[in-house]
Amino acid sequence: MTLIKLFFWLSIFAVMYTVLFYPALLAMIGLFVKKNVRRDDRARSVTMIIPVYNGEKEIERKLLNCLEFDYPDHALSIIVVSDGSDDNTVDIVGGFESQGIECVSLSRQHGKVVAQNKVLETIESEIIIFTDVSILMQADALTAIVSNFADPSVGAVSCRDQIEQSNSENTGDIIYINYDMLVRKYTTRIGTLIGVTGGFYAVRSDIARGGWEPSFPPDFYAALRSIEMGFRVIEDDRVIAKYHTPTSSRGEMSRKVRTITRGMWALISNLKLLNPFKYRMVSFQLFSHKLLRWLLPFFLMAIFVSNSLIIFLEDFFFYAITFWMQVGVILLSVLSFGFVSYKEKANGLLKIPAMFFMFNLSLLLSWKNVLAGNKIVKWEPTKRI
Repeated sequence: MTLIKLFFWLSIFAVMYTVLFYPALLAMIGLFVKKNVRRDDRARSVTMIIPVYNGEKEIERKLLNCLEFDYPDHALSIIVVSDGSDDNTVDIVGGFESQGIECVSLSRQHGKVVAQNKVLETIESEIIIFTDVSILMQADALTAIVSNFADPSVGAVSCRDQIEQSNSENTGDIIYINYDMLVRKYTTRIGTLIGVTGGFYAVRSDIARGGWEPSFPPDFYAALRSIEMGFRVIEDDRVIAKYHTPTSSRGEMSRKVRTITRGMWALISNLKLLNPFKYRMVSFQLFSHKLLRWLLPFFLMAIFVSNSLIIFLEDFFFYAITFWMQVGVILLSVLSFGFVSYKEKANGLLKIPAMFFMFNLSLLLSWKNVLAGNKIVKWEPTKRI
């Protein structure tokens, strides 16, 4: 019984550490450690890559947004890569050719990363910007993000996420994004990020040379490759990426499973970065922020099973309370997820337990993909407008 209780409390500690203690520890370290970033206003040569698949509803808005950047025209190239689009995407992009926007059209869909890699083969600029068609940026975003490369230690720079809608239906999404941005804030201050925002980020061309592995998420892999090459990865909180949340809860779950599965494969292929003797803070972050977070559903199951055994073998009033509290949370999460999935416009408070259930289910499905050897290279883009 003592071992079961120990297992119960260790599992609770694992959850609390991953969700609360780890961010608090980063914040505490940030009180004593602060790595500054050197910046300047030099207009470095930049190529912006926009991969798109059947994006006729968003591409014009995206390109008009890009043309608003206050960056010198002679130093900026914008390339749209149509990944086998069979709608009007290519025709719409063609209408911007006179304004200096180039379109590369692939005959069939290969996947977002393969599409990006096709363009990377010919790029000679100093800095490469990767951005998604659904992301809108402010006019000074490009100037701001490029200025960080005055610091020779910086290899990649991330923007900061911001949900464009602000109604009560997005409560769960807003809480999750703000939580993640808080972790990033302190991680940037004390060292290096282990991932960037995939919707808008910049890297030195030497880091992206040869392209990304198609089965890995480029926003995670770009950071890992930068770190492996001896560079630091940072967030510039002046650069805000605005985006809409997915229009479908099912679509959001598919996105999470895809992202997590690809992230797991990336880490499995870079396990050497978990070596604390060589990579120190990076290994600590990967272990705490990635590996332990991916193990959360197993910790939660361990809590429930050990709690059940305790009250089955001996009648403990305290453990009976914790057991029924868990049952209540499980029922609320499952019912909320079912309601939100059925009725897309649901109360924002219901989305919190629904997101809790969806996140943990996504993790389990991702582990299933990895254990089965399934890799995800191409997919349908998540609908956001």
